[in-house]
This record gives sequence, structure tokens and C-alpha cells, in this order.
Amino acid sequence: MSLCDFIRGHHGKAEGRCLMIDENALDLARTVDLPSFLEMELGLTPVTFDGNGRFYLSPFGEEKTPSLHVSYRDGVWLWFDHRSALRTGGDAIALLRRLGYSFSDSVARLSRFNGWYDRGGITQKKRMEPSNNRKEESSAGKLEKALYAREVHARLPDSGSTVKSYFTDRGLAYYPEIEARLFVDFKHSTKYITIPVPYPSDLRGLELREYFPASMEMSADFRKKRKCYGIKSLWVFKRNPKRLLITESVLDALAGENLFDLQDATLVALNGVGQAAEIERLLKCMKPEEAFVAVDNDGPGREAGRIIKGILERNRVRGIFPEFNGKDPLKTYLSRMTQPALNEQYKN
Repeated sequence: MSLCDFIRGHHGKAEGRCLMIDENALDLARTVDLPSFLEMELGLTPVTFDGNGRFYLSPFGEEKTPSLHVSYRDGVWLWFDHRSALRTGGDAIALLRRLGYSFSDSVARLSRFNGWYDRGGITQKKRMEPSNNRKEESSAGKLEKALYAREVHARLPDSGSTVKSYFTDRGLAYYPEIEARLFVDFKHSTKYITIPVPYPSDLRGLELREYFPASMEMSADFRKKRKCYGIKSLWVFKRNPKRLLITESVLDALAGENLFDLQDATLVALNGVGQAAEIERLLKCMKPEEAFVAVDNDGPGREAGRIIKGILERNRVRGIFPEFNGKDPLKTYLSRMTQPALNEQYKN
């Protein structure tokens, strides 16, 4: 039975009256083998394993990164919903209640289930296949990082004008849909602008860039702090899929759309030259016709440009490498702005 059929087949009973529930049925419901129930009754499939637990795509909504974690603790299977900012969870009864079932229906459904998942078999299989175990641990580690980044983002407030001014003070367009937020590191007294990567609907990581006045952007001796929470990933701002603008950073991409008159192009930021090879996978998904590549004018940037050029040629995508005078598109764009305009923005 699919999850959709499972939910559609439910008919809630009238609430508001005292219901007598057999204690034995209640005990069976609370100690049901939850992974077996999820897989046999709801049609879910474990995406990855994590110690004595496993991750599933959440039955509470559509997603690409699994957020439902189920683990065995103190003789009971428990679930935990990482995609919720409230971090809800509980036993099998609580899960069915979350899906819309009444308490009595949840107990009845679970107590009738007699499936069992052989945990010992999995343990033995892992000992026999250490290479697979390492892959599972690696996948679980990446998933844990992605879920952590998602949780951090969910807890950050929408700082509105503060975040908007960070972009507009630099003469850049502000797009609310990229879901930039303000993060305050109280321990080190530092503010950061955070941007979900690759994009908010499939958040795997957060790129953090220090929040500082636009007047300091051109300072050569100012060392800007950057870091990443979660999984390092490309940043993608989807627009026209036939045309890409590829830069090293998000701000370079936003500056580049003005610098090269590419307001309709899909913007892509490498978030580090080491990510250049990831363009290959992006091309398989996007199928663009042309790509403008504006990486930094330095040694690492030129090497990244050579890698991307080879990828574009292999995938028969027309590569365009616009010239600009400056270390990167952002500094070039800022230097081209009139001084009166810059002075006016710095006052704000």
C-alpha cells in the first residue's frame, strides 16, 4: 500500500468521548518495529543508515534530502523530524497522529501489525561488507551536515531591511527568493550573511559571508571572513536555463548580471575554485546552450576557468569568457560605479 493510499484510506472516528483501549494493544503499538511498519505499510525506503538508525524521505511533505530519522533506543523505535524547526518526534503512535490519525485509530493500526525487521541481519551484513559500511557512514555524515545546515537556516529570522541593504548598498539586486539571512556569531562577535546552497528548496549547506559596510569592500588589506555550514555546494539561482553565468562567489554573480547585462541568465557560484568540476553535473541537469564564465583574474581562478572550459566543450555548450579589468566581477563592477553614487550608498 502506498503512503497516499494509506492516508486516503483513513476515516477518523468521533473524538470527544472516552475510549477504552486495551492495555496490551497500547503496548504493542508503542513497541512496534517502526522501520518495518514504514517500509511494509507506508511504502517508504531507507535512504541511508546511521548507526542503529536510518533516514527516510519524510512522509509529511515532499523533499529531496531525507529528514525523517528512525532509531532504536531503550527497547523502542523512535522517530525524529529534522525538517521541522520545532524538531518534533516520538514513538510510532505519535507518527500516525502527525499523519492525521486519531489516537484510537493509531493504536488499532499499529497493534495489528506483526512485521519485524531483522536488525541482527543488517549488523552481520555490515561486518561482511566493510566497504559498503564506509559508504553508508560517509553518506550518513553528509546527510547529518545537510540536516544541521537546514536546521540552522530554519531558526534564523527573516532580517528584512538589514539583509536587503547588504546587497543594495553594493548596487546589487536583492532577490528575496534566495532566502539570505543574517547570522550572528556571538562567541566571536561577528555577523554573517547566510545563503542556502544550492538553493532553498534543496538546502544542503549554508554559505556564510561576513557582514560589513560596503565601503570596506574595495579595501585590499581587509580580510573578509567566510565559512560554510553543511555540505559545500554550488549556488544556483534558476532563471533562463539556456543561459548560465558562472562566477566564484554569489556576490560576483549578482555583480556579473549587471556587468555583462545578463539579468535573465541562471546565476551559478562555485563557492570556491575547488568546485569547478561540479559544473559537469550541473550541465546534465540544466542543458544550457551557452555559459558565460567570469572567474577571478588570479592563478586559481584561471585554473578553474580552464577546467570549466573543458567541461563546456565536452558537453557541447558554447563557452563565453568575458574580459574585465579587476580581480573579480564584484570589484570591477564597484569600480565602474560613479563615485557620487558610491558615496551616497555608503552614507546609508
